[in-house]
Amino acid sequence: MRTALLLVLAACALLAVNGAAGAPRATFYVAPNGVDGGPCSHADPCRSFDSAFRVASPGARVLVADGVYPKQTVNAVARGGAPIVFAPAPGAKVTIEDELNVYASHAEFADMTVSDWYVRDGATDLTFRRMKMQLFFIRSASNVRVLGGSVGGIDTSDAATIGSTYRSRVPSRKILIDGVSFHDVTRKDAPSGHVQCLFVQSVDGLVIRNSTFRHCDVFDVYVNNIDVGPVPRNMLFENDLFDRASDGGFYSLYVRNDPGDTIDGLVVRYSSFLQGAHFDPGSYAHSRVVGNVSPYTAAQCTKGILYSHNVFDAARCGPTDRRAPLGFVDPVEFRLGLRAGAVGIDAGDPKDTPRRDIRGRLRPQGKAPDAGAYENR
Repeated sequence: MRTALLLVLAACALLAVNGAAGAPRATFYVAPNGVDGGPCSHADPCRSFDSAFRVASPGARVLVADGVYPKQTVNAVARGGAPIVFAPAPGAKVTIEDELNVYASHAEFADMTVSDWYVRDGATDLTFRRMKMQLFFIRSASNVRVLGGSVGGIDTSDAATIGSTYRSRVPSRKILIDGVSFHDVTRKDAPSGHVQCLFVQSVDGLVIRNSTFRHCDVFDVYVNNIDVGPVPRNMLFENDLFDRASDGGFYSLYVRNDPGDTIDGLVVRYSSFLQGAHFDPGSYAHSRVVGNVSPYTAAQCTKGILYSHNVFDAARCGPTDRRAPLGFVDPVEFRLGLRAGAVGIDAGDPKDTPRRDIRGRLRPQGKAPDAGAYENR
């Protein structure tokens, strides 16, 4: 009898757990004509993202009605749990005409257009999915993911930036940029400005993969802590496409290494470049350049960095590198796959390769992975 009772109780507990797991997520609503202070319900929506975030429960969904919204600030709330997801209501187009300021943690923002978004000191567990913006800023924050979408279309010499809060010794940590298109960031309206599509300052743990950099003045990506925060470390660039920097730009990817600094954990692998990267001479640790296809000269081979299985047009920095024509399908049209018979086919390192290429195709398709961002079979 006692055994039977225990079995019944266990079955009830299992049903309760499964029922909770299958329960629909709570839904809250924001609309341009909403009123803050209410329940943020379908019948009584809130006006601001902040009000919806305050009343929403962990894992809830906030549906944002069609329209143009003013500047939004989402403040921190002492609450953990699953992220609260802000997304347009079905069929809606949502535009924030100014900045989206995020002090909060455990949130996701998806499928909106915004002038820029700014993640503030101490925020964590944030996702920006398929967002369209001119700029973004991540300052002394952690576990921030930028997935898909685009960054650019600005001529003011401003740039998307990842780093520490001004004069802070706390870097941003565990930042992922995956599948993002950086484009058309220029200094047209500020000709003397120092500009790039992405400025990486103080960071510990940065992954930039499956992303594209086009029409970026001066640099595509510039890495330097500008003597303000800690030296950037543990950076991975893989499966990326780099255009030539525009407006007389010097390099596509420029890693500055100031005297007394050590760049630790820099990895650049399986990317395709129309203009070579530059790594300042200096101290490097646990750093390597593997499986890329790029213009490169012997003067760009940097001591302290391990080079292997790259295809360079004018240099061999490591014993397994190959000096050969790059073999891109059509560099003028920015088609950076490899032509049939290109030296980069099967030229990568089977022991050091991403599992998939920029299109999601499994590596390798042949005897060995192809160098560059594309697996070409």
